[in-house]
Amino acid sequence: MLSVRINGANVDTSLTDKATGDAYVLYKTDAEGKFVGEVRKAVAAVLRDVAEHCFYPSVYKNELTEKLLSYIEKVYGDKPEFLWEAYPDYCVFRRPDNKKWYAVLMNVKGSRLGLKEEAPVEIVDLRGEPEDTESYVKSGKYLPGWHMNKKHWFTVRLDGAHGEDEVFALVDASRDIAGRR
Repeated sequence: MLSVRINGANVDTSLTDKATGDAYVLYKTDAEGKFVGEVRKAVAAVLRDVAEHCFYPSVYKNELTEKLLSYIEKVYGDKPEFLWEAYPDYCVFRRPDNKKWYAVLMNVKGSRLGLKEEAPVEIVDLRGEPEDTESYVKSGKYLPGWHMNKKHWFTVRLDGAHGEDEVFALVDASRDIAGRR
């Protein structure tokens, strides 16, 4: 029986022989042999499966971005989809009922967003009603949807310029709009 304990970034495993109840530790040593090799492969496969199905890559640095990822999963059960190998820090969230995107998280150079700074900025593109989107952008509080239809999408910086409740409410509205289209 394999036990896996995860505490933050620390992962520990222990293996118990079901027949004897004894701990099996050779897989953690430099011991060689066919059986211990098969055990190591099986343990590695389980750990890969846990990582793939229970975690998403931590590619974001801002606290608000991490809170947003957690919020979406907790409230809606939606998980980020990393669709582009060339852009490992881009992910989308979509509604499970119609597969429509409602949020796109990205790390984009500030200059590409029309900002003065060149450093990457964590952003989320969200859906909006056309009149709201236009108003948001005109107010200067939000940016035009980066790499999206600017009539229906707007960009929110996730660098602390906006409070989490504000961002969460915008995500809720975006998800609702995606459900109506």
